[in-house]
Amino acid sequence: MSLNQLKRALWVMNELVGAGSTGISSEELCNKWEKSEINDRCEAGPLTERTFYRLRRELESLFNIDILCTGGSNRYYINQTEYSEFLGMFSKLITDNAQYGSNLQQLFLQVIGGMEISAEDKATIEDIAFRLGRVAYETLGQLITEANTGKIFGVDRSQWGEIKYHTHFWLEETYQRTLSWIGVAINKKNQDGQGEVKFYIGNESDNTEFHSLLMREFDLLPPEKIDGHYWWFAPRDPSIHLMTYASQPDIDEIRLRIETLSAQLNSIK
Repeated sequence: MSLNQLKRALWVMNELVGAGSTGISSEELCNKWEKSEINDRCEAGPLTERTFYRLRRELESLFNIDILCTGGSNRYYINQTEYSEFLGMFSKLITDNAQYGSNLQQLFLQVIGGMEISAEDKATIEDIAFRLGRVAYETLGQLITEANTGKIFGVDRSQWGEIKYHTHFWLEETYQRTLSWIGVAINKKNQDGQGEVKFYIGNESDNTEFHSLLMREFDLLPPEKIDGHYWWFAPRDPSIHLMTYASQPDIDEIRLRIETLSAQLNSIK
C-alpha cells in the first residue's frame, strides 16, 4: 500500500469513526472524498463504490476490526468498542517499541490531514499496520504481490476481493474471455485453534450455460451471488479445495493450488 493509498484508507477510517452508530453510505463517502482537501492532487485515485468495498476489507484485515453495515439502508460504521480496542493495541505497540517515537494520534492527524510526514514516520505507520495484520492478510498480501509480478504460473493479475480475507487471481486473457477467476480465502482459527484455506471459482457473468460448464469442469455446487456483483462457486466436495493449518498456512502449497486451478480455468474454451 503506497503512502497516498494509506492516507486515503485512514481518511475513510476516520470518516467511519466520525459517523458514529448512524453510519455513512458508500455514496456519501465517495462524494466527500471528491471534495476532500487530502484529495486535491488525486494521487490516490477516485474512491468509487467498488473501490470502497475492497478498501473496507483491507481496513478490516489491516487493523483487525469489523466494518459493519446497517440492514436496509446500507450505512457503514465501526463498532466503537472494537475501535477502542484497536487504538489500545496500536498505542501499546508504539509504547513497547521506543524506536517509533511518534504517538498514534499525532501520526493519524498528520496522515488524515494530508500533512507531509517524515520517512521515519512513514515507515513506522506502515510497519505498525503490517504488524497488526493477521496471518491471513500477510499470506494473501504476499501472494498478491507474487501474482502481479509474474511469480505464480498461469496468472498475471490479483487483488483483494470484496469479502474479508478473500483474494482473486486470474490470467487477464482468460478473464476477458470467461469473466472468471480463482478465489482464495483464509478463515480465522476456530475454537480448536485450526485455520482453513479455501479455494473457489468466481464469475461476473449471468450466463447460466457457462455457469453449468464451470460446475461440470470443477465439480462445483450451484453458485451464490455475492453483494450483487459476482457469482461464487463452492466445490461439491469441500475437502478437495480445502487446506488446514495450525500456526501458518503453507504458502508454497497455496501457490501450487492456485497454479493448478488456474491451468484448469485457462484451458476452458
